[in-house]
Amino acid sequence: MSDLNHLRAEIDRLDREIVAALNARCRIAREIGQYKKIREIPVLDAAREAALLNKIAQINDGDVPETALLEIYRAILAASRKIQEEI
Repeated sequence: MSDLNHLRAEIDRLDREIVAALNARCRIAREIGQYKKIREIPVLDAAREAALLNKIAQINDGDVPETALLEIYRAILAASRKIQEEI
């Protein structure tokens, strides 16, 4: 059972890192939103999002299935757009 506890502790550590990284990403998204608002640039940049999703798919060399990873990133991008729209 200690092996399971150790593995779960590793998951907990990784979850903290993921949450911290997402919060940092959202802070930057807010700054981008402020930049766009001042310059009257639309929040949605479909070409940028498509390129980002393509890049994410290409750098994925792990155990996360591409479809799942892209679904996660689409949710992250939607949250980033929402943050920018609320500025």
